Amino acid sequence: STIPSKNATINVCMMGDSHAHMLKLYGARLKLLMVQFKYIPSSFPHEFNITTIAANRCSFAIVTYGQWPASSMTNGQPYTQTKYQEEMRRVMTLMQNYDRNQTQVFVRSENYTPLMARQTTCPPTDYRYPLMIDMYNNVLKQLSKELGVEYIDTNHIMGPMWDSAQDWYHPVGKVAIAEVEWILWHILQSSLRRKQGVVLHETE
Repeated sequence: STIPSKNATINVCMMGDSHAHMLKLYGARLKLLMVQFKYIPSSFPHEFNITTIAANRCSFAIVTYGQWPASSMTNGQPYTQTKYQEEMRRVMTLMQNYDRNQTQVFVRSENYTPLMARQTTCPPTDYRYPLMIDMYNNVLKQLSKELGVEYIDTNHIMGPMWDSAQDWYHPVGKVAIAEVEWILWHILQSSLRRKQGVVLHETE
């Protein structure tokens, strides 16, 4: 059906944990015409539900997991490389088979977090060390090449600012704005490069 232009929006869905929620909030601050940012909560790879992409009418879906799998939420058993690779392979295989004419899907790199008491105590209760995040991101890059699910790398922004989060977890202010702007630029450039139209949805 035809949607009047004044009611048409590009829905950019951020799927993941609180980092994805932060990107949704800062995306909304850009106040872009015809672009709406949405948040789909999902903290661990085994929680990934491909049907939520259609349910949220996503034009683009950006998915990532890695904060909770390396956090204290694992009760001292952070995801090893093997477990992370196995779980993300399942997630990205589902994404690979998704109808890209309806939603263009991407995986996003994981952000570093500052070293805090939970990481520097002995024994640690949180394992989000830079090297751990690097390992997860390397897995995502490898699976991206293998399965053809495009990878959005924000490390050139988040790497130099890795310890700037005021709450020890989430980038804010100009750093967060730069990250969400880069993601938006990447997905739109990808659509142009593929010569693939963007599905518009009626404003909610």
